[in-house]
Amino acid sequence: MAKVKVRRFVVAPPPPGTPIEPKDVQVDGSGVLELNLAEVLRVNALAVPYRGHLLAELVQHEMALVMSLFGQAPPGVPLRRQQAFDGSSSHIRRFATEVLALGALTAVVRDEEPTLTDVAHFDALPLEFQGVYPSTGTRPDLRFGGQGAVLAGESRGRSKSSPQNGRTAAGQRNRLDQLLRWSRQPGCDRVSMAWTWIQEDRTTIDFFRFAEDASAPATDLAVVHRLEQELETTEPGLGTENQSHYPSHSMRVAKDDLGSEIHYDVTPSAAGRAREQTAKQRIISRTMENRETQLMETAPRQSVPGMGQQWRGQWRSVRTIGGVPGPRLLLAVNPDRGGKTTNTAKGTRLLRSSDLGLEVSKVGGVLVALDWRNRPEVEAGSAVRYELEAQDQ
Repeated sequence: MAKVKVRRFVVAPPPPGTPIEPKDVQVDGSGVLELNLAEVLRVNALAVPYRGHLLAELVQHEMALVMSLFGQAPPGVPLRRQQAFDGSSSHIRRFATEVLALGALTAVVRDEEPTLTDVAHFDALPLEFQGVYPSTGTRPDLRFGGQGAVLAGESRGRSKSSPQNGRTAAGQRNRLDQLLRWSRQPGCDRVSMAWTWIQEDRTTIDFFRFAEDASAPATDLAVVHRLEQELETTEPGLGTENQSHYPSHSMRVAKDDLGSEIHYDVTPSAAGRAREQTAKQRIISRTMENRETQLMETAPRQSVPGMGQQWRGQWRSVRTIGGVPGPRLLLAVNPDRGGKTTNTAKGTRLLRSSDLGLEVSKVGGVLVALDWRNRPEVEAGSAVRYELEAQDQ
């Protein structure tokens, strides 16, 4: 895993209408995070929006392009950008920086809250899900979900040094102000933000999270109902007709003589909020499962040498600049294990081995691996299988 420096901040929400000041941002801690680059690539492949069906070969090409723009960063080496990064076109720099920033945000959030195992970009979620949020203004990039909870995540990536004369930059506080205003609207979620500074010699992540906000709004029951209707279309039997997993007293739905108007009982705020979060989390999970299924449908037919017949995919060499050998990249799927993502901490496997020069990330039936030693395919596949079997024990 590549090493990145992480600074964590706690933001105390000021009263509504008051901008965030430096005194509201307190350093919670700092340290070094080992960033699994295979995990960064896998999460982005499944989380970010695509116009059509997810094509495994296209996804793998995109992964290789991102890796080519960063310097050699095998396990134990600081993550940094390639020297030629600044000479590439602006839209390619933005693409690579955004991918790494989204991956960095995901890595830190999971380090803070391991139960948030699912992640999806806002634009990849169903339109009905998007419709419960405000249609204008700020819109955090990602939604993290797990065990009936949801966290919105905002990512920012910059290819320059982090602030030197203060803990935070003015741009960071301005964005936190916008996110705080967003989170105080009905139907919105608690928010975090990662600001990733990608430099030539290292990468630094400033991670912000809000303390409990007393000004957060009560849950809108109409929002809850719309979420449960969307959930009903993707999880038959888990919508409004069968809500045994919800507090039984929290909502009653009835129709008038025309069958069109819905009437709601008064619902305790905590119970309504719990239902809202559970429905959102389940929709995020279903979205991820659908993306996994698309990759399985378009993956190569051949088995990965050394990994057994069940894993399908192929290794691809990452082209680098200046003749420096890059890693080889594997995107593989296992239809025999199904496309369902396991929503437990054990199901999210961040596998690494500094001794082998190998990074592996697997959830459900999708696996991404980076072989930094460019071994023969059979040997590399056997090393990946060894890592998987070691985690299953």
